[in-house]
Amino acid sequence: MGMKPSKFQFHRPNRVLLEATLQKEGYRMAAVAVHLAWQLGLLRQEIHDLTWEQVDFASSVVRLPDREIPMSPELQVYLQGLQMERRKASGPVVLSDRDRRQPTEQHVSFVVRQLMNEIGQEQVRLLDLRYDYTECLLQTHSWEYVSRVAGMDVRSLQLHFSRPDDGWTEPEEAETAIDAQKLQKIIENEGYSAVAVTLRLAWQLGVPKTVMHTLRWDMVDWQAGTLDVAGEKRRMPEELCSFLKELETRNRQWSDHILISDRAHKEIERSHLSRMVRAALVRGGCPQVTIPMLRRDWEMQARWAEPIQIYLEHHGRMVRREVMELLNLSGNHANRVMQWLTERGMVVTSGRSYYLTGTVVPPEQQKDVILAYLANHPGCRCGELGNLLGLEQKHCLTVLQKLMAQGLIERENNRYYVTEP
Repeated sequence: MGMKPSKFQFHRPNRVLLEATLQKEGYRMAAVAVHLAWQLGLLRQEIHDLTWEQVDFASSVVRLPDREIPMSPELQVYLQGLQMERRKASGPVVLSDRDRRQPTEQHVSFVVRQLMNEIGQEQVRLLDLRYDYTECLLQTHSWEYVSRVAGMDVRSLQLHFSRPDDGWTEPEEAETAIDAQKLQKIIENEGYSAVAVTLRLAWQLGVPKTVMHTLRWDMVDWQAGTLDVAGEKRRMPEELCSFLKELETRNRQWSDHILISDRAHKEIERSHLSRMVRAALVRGGCPQVTIPMLRRDWEMQARWAEPIQIYLEHHGRMVRREVMELLNLSGNHANRVMQWLTERGMVVTSGRSYYLTGTVVPPEQQKDVILAYLANHPGCRCGELGNLLGLEQKHCLTVLQKLMAQGLIERENNRYYVTEP
């Protein structure tokens, strides 16, 4: 967006440590407040004022005076358990541990700070948890969507959370997947032009735009099928290898460089090449595509898709922490990798877990599959329905609890039935 990076900083919590702490703390007041700040992005006053009447389990949202916030299945299950323990369907959500009365706003901050100190997160405040929630949301949603959910105007979000270019697009641009068929047609129509060479090198080999002008024919190892890119020998796909062999036959007489102008057969001006590439992409119906996007697309496929696929084939499912460990990535980077794989239909997400496409029922179909199966097989247990969905029992239970909250199914003696109309 051409925006200068913000100097805004906040103290990010250790997410792995915080998740483990919340599991251990259960329904203590501090844990409830942390859940609401970290998983809904609520401010201190909103946490203090929140009542059960604002928590809509049927629609999976929390309704505030100025916005609606979707609940994750995990948070919904947590709040349902809290409500059942309290045996209350009205009144404040946050109550003190001793007398079960509504605390002051200051006491909410105090108990959260105390909990953070106990787990070595002394710098993390209640507001930092809201900022962490907002930053995570921006990894997968547009500025406008996060503005509606977090209750911050778009300009403030951009000023606070925009970061310097680390080789990735802004979140709203990252949501647009590359149309491979349109791009392939553009490349074919360009033949052996400089535009075609640029697009192929970026998309099929991940060559940075700044490096393309330095590539020479003596950097190609035809026998090994590799091209030396900034000191790294990258294996060329068969299609690219064939293309470059023909290109060498056509152009080697003019220059030792792989990328040259179409007419003068000399080094091409970068700004002129950028305009030519941009014009070709617009003509071909891919106006949102950029060279950095093509490079990232190659990097995802070549470096990360295969390890993820092998891991899932052996383990069945994985969570973000396992993605981070497998690929040695930060949390935000891991989110983007898995978003890319999801957009291209390679993996599906259920709850906070990732699965290979085809091994589990996609989340958007789970309700219909369960209702249809229970209509013909009433009285099934969770394990049987988990096998039906391809999910472990505890993850299937989350899905079933959500359907029960919506009044679509009911449970009796650990067996499930479609709710009678």
